[in-house]
Amino acid sequence: MKLRRAFITQRQAAASLEEATAERTSTIAKYQALQSEIALLNAKRLNAIQTATQNQLLLNEARITLATQVEKLSALGAESSARQVSIATKRVESAQNKVLALEETAALSRKAALSASSNFYTAQKTLENTATEVGIVSKKVENAQEALGVATKNASAIASARLTIAQRLQVVWTNLTTAAQRALNASI
Repeated sequence: MKLRRAFITQRQAAASLEEATAERTSTIAKYQALQSEIALLNAKRLNAIQTATQNQLLLNEARITLATQVEKLSALGAESSARQVSIATKRVESAQNKVLALEETAALSRKAALSASSNFYTAQKTLENTATEVGIVSKKVENAQEALGVATKNASAIASARLTIAQRLQVVWTNLTTAAQRALNASI
């Protein structure tokens, strides 16, 4: 009875080990996938930051151009022709429109960079949590291996004890048989 229970415990420990090993394999695969995703998200984040920086530089250049065009318009004196004033005014309006468009583009690219950074850091936190999970599952595997070792040792000890008892009984039986044979031979 004890031996049967020991073998059942051993099988349960082996099943637990197999389950824990499968869980660890799955968690490690998840961790590796997250590492790849983080590399991709980091590239996107860096690209978005670079785009936002370039758009901000273009906006700054457009503002300088606008200030230059406003200065040129202001510099035109009373002796300037209507045509020169009209051309300078159109240049100022064009520069203003360009500044407005670039302000929108720069705002959108800043938002995209913030979003990409947020996604990157969220994925990084998920990776950290998964790394912790890998550690926990690895410990679970170690515990399952230890439990299997203990169960196997117990089953082996019980089986050895039974074998020893059986061997003792066999020796006693052999001694009894020998004694009975001698008694029979002596009585004849």
